[in-house]
Amino acid sequence: MLARLYSVTLEGIEGITCEVEVDVARGGLEKSVIVGLPDAAVKESIERVKSAIINSGYRYPKTQSLVNLAPADVKKAGPAFDLPIALGMLIGKGAIVSSVLNNILIVGELALDGRVRLVNGVLSMAMTAASNGFRQMIVPLENAQEAAVVADIDVFGVGSLAQAASSAAAAINNGLFIMFPRFLCRRYSYYYRWLAIFESASCFLRLTINILMFAVR
Repeated sequence: MLARLYSVTLEGIEGITCEVEVDVARGGLEKSVIVGLPDAAVKESIERVKSAIINSGYRYPKTQSLVNLAPADVKKAGPAFDLPIALGMLIGKGAIVSSVLNNILIVGELALDGRVRLVNGVLSMAMTAASNGFRQMIVPLENAQEAAVVADIDVFGVGSLAQAASSAAAAINNGLFIMFPRFLCRRYSYYYRWLAIFESASCFLRLTINILMFAVR
């Protein structure tokens, strides 16, 4: 199944929007490949993504998967592609179903336990998103205030892959996910921290329930 999301790479201080295409095959040996002029940090993202997906309570695809970063003639640098690649993997595998992510620009580095780490250059990335017609952006929790400085764009700060996936799969689709305008992002950034804690606890509870159900069987 093919998933298409959007992210951004930086050339100096200039941002360039990129398509992140993730194709998870139905068969074949487990192998994940990234193409599209990725640098070393982007190539290594596959290992971070795999651990983050598994430790967030999801299953990593056991079949062949291909990640294409377009345009192919632009060098992709940095770990900001981790989060969109991981979400693309989950969509491609059918773990989450969400069409709204097609219109959202996504950046974020993943820790092995699924936490979303801050990335450099978010202000330039947000400016690039706004200038290219994007009206929503998912960023690491610690970058939310920085991105919220840019006008005409709603910022979602996420603290974990589980939070980003659950928000995309359920809350955003149902119109329940609260979008904070720029001034609220700056004044109430603590809200995101409590939301991240809640989502992490929810993920742990879900994993515990699955283990108990498996043990009972």
